[in-house]
Amino acid sequence: MSKKFKIIIGVLIIPIIFFAYSTFFSGGDKNAKGLTVTNSVAQTTPATGAGSSAEGQEILSVLNSLKAVKMDTEFFDDKVFKSLVDFSVELAPQPAGRFNPFAPI
Repeated sequence: MSKKFKIIIGVLIIPIIFFAYSTFFSGGDKNAKGLTVTNSVAQTTPATGAGSSAEGQEILSVLNSLKAVKMDTEFFDDKVFKSLVDFSVELAPQPAGRFNPFAPI
C-alpha cells in the first residue's frame, strides 16, 4: 500500500470513529417512546438556571408516562404460575481469604 492511500484511509476512519463514539456514548439514553432520560433525575439538589424548567417538564412527562402503566395481575392467579417450584440451592458460607491478598506474607 502506498503512503497516500494509508493517509486517505486514516482521514476517512477518524470521522467514522467520532460519529460512532458520539452515537453510542452520548449523555442521555433513549427509552421506548423516544424520550431522553438524563442523569439530572438522580440529583438530590434542585437545579437552578435557565434549563431547569425544561428539565422539570421532561421529568414530569416521564413521571406521567410511568403513572399510565397498567399491570395485568391475572397472570399471578393462573394455576400454571402457582404450580411453579423454586429449585434454588442454598449456598453455604465459605471462609474469606486474607484481608489484603496483595500484602506480603
